[in-house]
Order: sequence, then structure tokens, then C-alpha cells
Amino acid sequence: MPSAERTFTVTPPPETVLDYLKDFTNAEEWDPGTTKCIREGSGPIEVGASWRNESELAGNTTELTYTLTELTADRIVFVGENKTVVMTDTIDVAPVGNGSQVRYHADM
Repeated sequence: MPSAERTFTVTPPPETVLDYLKDFTNAEEWDPGTTKCIREGSGPIEVGASWRNESELAGNTTELTYTLTELTADRIVFVGENKTVVMTDTIDVAPVGNGSQVRYHADM
């Protein structure tokens, strides 16, 4: 199963980072492969919320519907699906100094 992982440190505190990352629309800003990400539906961003995400990797464009499946004080999990693939993106956020350590892990 292919996977990717990145860990990095940012200056905002964990609650600010989690609030930003739980809105998958922001993937257009932080994910270099995302070309478009649109929220489906409205209301609060909570487990069950979904987004239509278009990404380009190695010259190939793919569209997946991502659903927020887990949201806690230190973890966000999105599951993206289309007819041929299922992706699970797990984001763990921990306090480090005055900022946060972010661990992003994607499984296909």
C-alpha cells in the first residue's frame, strides 16, 4: 500500500492549527497537489462533512470526495474516495514549545 508522511513544526498553537486543517477547503493552500477543493453542504465542520477535491499528481488529474471521519483535540482523519481508489489522510497535531508539531500521513 503506497503511503506518504511528513512531519513539521509551525508557530500557531494546536487549537489554531486544528481549526484551520479541519476545513479541507484549505488544502488548496497547504497541499501542492490540490488544484481545487469545494465543500459539499453547509453547517458546522464536524464528522460527516465532505469536500470534492481535485488533485494533480505526475501530470494526472483525479477527483475524490473526502469525508471527515475523525476529529479530536489532536487528530483529524479524512477519507477520500472515487470509483478506483480510497485514500486515508491522518493529521496529528501536538504542542511543541509555543507552537505545534504536525504529522501528516496518507495511505492509499
